[in-house]
Amino acid sequence: MIKQYFSQLLFAIRDIILYPDDTFEQIKKDNTDIVALLKAYALPIYLIPALCAFIQHTVIGEFVPWKGSYQVPITSGMYQFIFGIIWKFITLFGLALGFAKFSTRFQIESDFFQTFKLVLYATTPYYISGIFVFIPLITFFTFVGGFIWSVYLLFIGLPKMLLCPSAKRKEVTGVLAGAWLGFLLLGYLFA
Repeated sequence: MIKQYFSQLLFAIRDIILYPDDTFEQIKKDNTDIVALLKAYALPIYLIPALCAFIQHTVIGEFVPWKGSYQVPITSGMYQFIFGIIWKFITLFGLALGFAKFSTRFQIESDFFQTFKLVLYATTPYYISGIFVFIPLITFFTFVGGFIWSVYLLFIGLPKMLLCPSAKRKEVTGVLAGAWLGFLLLGYLFA
């Protein structure tokens, strides 16, 4: 049961990253409710990288130039772990609600459910890149690469999920990416 669940999750991650055109078509038709999506997809996508970061910060330690390795106390690590997961859910709902509210300004249908699914699936590469936190030299580059690929997925998913006119795709992608970047920066500030 667990093996089958993780197998399906890995295939879903692979499909959204490597085959976004076909995957967004399937996602649009999928009527799985929000709670089921949160449990089956969002929670593991947010939990696994947060757990990796917790282990990195508290057990392995972080390299500080000219001082060596520094391990964060367990209580601080737990705070960062819990806050990080909660903030990811706040970001997901904030982006989906905010964009669904203002989507009529871009001549796009206002559909919270489709916007929620678009944001959830398009941000997958960024959150999955958190697994590479164990390799300090490439962590920054994996996060930047994950963010860029997520923005690309937003660009690809907009016309499929929200019927965004092609003339507005760049503008809408920029607005969504900017809002998401704002949420990310606030999260890093408070964590």
